[in-house]
Amino acid sequence: MINGVVAGGNVDVFKIHNAAQARYANETLPCGAKLISTDMRGQYINALFELTGRPGPGGSNCAGGAGQTARTNFVIARGRILAWIRAPSDPGDNGSGSAGPVA
Repeated sequence: MINGVVAGGNVDVFKIHNAAQARYANETLPCGAKLISTDMRGQYINALFELTGRPGPGGSNCAGGAGQTARTNFVIARGRILAWIRAPSDPGDNGSGSAGPVA
């Protein structure tokens, strides 16, 4: 799981091999999300989500992000997510005219 760039320009990469690691990775996501659409982009399934508040460990009301959109590129094989990579916005996402990173 790669959820974008963090402080210092580094990228957080979570390798998930068990349920405890999956719970930890989930707790790093302050927002929930509702799936809006998907499409194929090369080897990736690009998913567009509307951000929502999220209860539970690590969850929040999503601050100013609720109602905005976010994209994720997935690699899925044999019914399992092999890669979860935060993707840049497309032109028109969140009312913008150009692509850019999700806030």
